Amino acid sequence: MKKNWELFKAKWGLDPGLALARGQRTVVLNKERALRQTIALPDLRETHEYDAEMKLWRGRSTKAYPLNKTGRKAGLPVERESRGGIATTAESLSASAFQPPVTANNPMPRISIIIPTYQNVDLTRQCLHGILHNKADIPCEIIVVDNHSTDGTELYLREMQSKGILRALFNPMNAGFARACNQGAQVAQCPFLLFLNNDTFPMKGWMQSLLQIALRDENAAIIGSKLLYPDGKVQHAGVELIHYDKGRKLARPVPGHPHRFADSNAAEVNQYREPDMVTGACILVRK
Repeated sequence: MKKNWELFKAKWGLDPGLALARGQRTVVLNKERALRQTIALPDLRETHEYDAEMKLWRGRSTKAYPLNKTGRKAGLPVERESRGGIATTAESLSASAFQPPVTANNPMPRISIIIPTYQNVDLTRQCLHGILHNKADIPCEIIVVDNHSTDGTELYLREMQSKGILRALFNPMNAGFARACNQGAQVAQCPFLLFLNNDTFPMKGWMQSLLQIALRDENAAIIGSKLLYPDGKVQHAGVELIHYDKGRKLARPVPGHPHRFADSNAAEVNQYREPDMVTGACILVRK
């Protein structure tokens, strides 16, 4: 599939007030980088990412969302050393303190929320419920791209579309996550694109937190989110490259989630900063 780089326009400069002072530029070669390349983002070696404080409740079932024990064990972060004296700067971020510059001549920017789906209509339903009840006064359009679901998703989306709540695109086959993201981006009409997984439940203040950084720093290319498990523990608050395991330097760095299972109120996960990577479950970019 030919990539349309013009879909995404951003300057790749870095706000020194938020930057991570690195000794050298890191080349990321893993599935997180591949994901963003498949949705037509420029080479991430030149991309700066920010991890915003924003609450996004995430699960994989419509039941009580018990944490998978195997997944919890596999997700334990590898023991790592400090970043070799590399300094970081971080700033506290409060969604409630966000005061967007809204005037008649400078209205709140609009956001296109793009959600790829395949099956799991109940997850899609509660994801949309979270969006509609927690979008505050931010103008947005919702675009859902369905990959030929057979569980009632199409019927539900057509009903929501008939009510003017969203715009739905239907693929005649499972075209995959990346293509669905591109299809949504191609029809989006807003200056900001927010790619969102349907197994998430947006909470109060989620879009405000993302927009705060986007409006403050026009050079921020990708703005990611903090993801929480249903029990309130952190699933994701920025991915860091791990260079050491139990004091031994690894042949090549591996991605890790150093804040996984942390308390969601912990200071270190309630700041925005520049991590090595952010997860593709919820990212805000400029079109």
